[in-house]
Amino acid sequence: MSRWSAALLVLGVVGCTPYMSAGYDAHSSIKGPISNMVTQPAATARNEQATVAPIEDTHSYSFAVGGGGKRIGLEVGAHLHDVKGASFSLPSVSEMGVDPTSPRYLFATTSVDFRFRWILTRFFVSDMHIGPAGGFVLDRGTADYELGKGFRVGLTVGARLGILNAFADLYTTDMSFSEGPAKGISSLTGLTLGFSLR
Repeated sequence: MSRWSAALLVLGVVGCTPYMSAGYDAHSSIKGPISNMVTQPAATARNEQATVAPIEDTHSYSFAVGGGGKRIGLEVGAHLHDVKGASFSLPSVSEMGVDPTSPRYLFATTSVDFRFRWILTRFFVSDMHIGPAGGFVLDRGTADYELGKGFRVGLTVGARLGILNAFADLYTTDMSFSEGPAKGISSLTGLTLGFSLR
């Protein structure tokens, strides 16, 4: 049985009420090898780092879909860390490379979170979530990439109005890469604010 088949089976076991959420990090912090990479401009891949300032004005975003009952659920999430519009710019045909002032690395994580809703009232909810996570680091300057694995845990509080939930999620993720410039263990923490339909 494949991993996706197993995930779909678990979704069927915990319930069939689907939900989705989206949010952005009002605060985030990265410690470890990745913390030195996310502010590097693409110029560092060309040994031009002395002429280009570190990347600023980046943001982190989270998206998730899941299903479950009133108290328990399972969700699959995708999280983009410290990105801006230039993070997704394609190489220029004339320059044969990315803008030297744009971010060099693209960093994203995925997670499979098991959720337990330990507080459920008419207008207030709180969830605890825990589960495995995966990481992806792409060097936009050389097209090299590394995959990592980790663990994510967090606590969510939210206000309810029918099926609409406004939430704040305090999370931490430990991510390990076995090779490449991100080799080692990095820790990500953040406060995600967003909305979910459930």
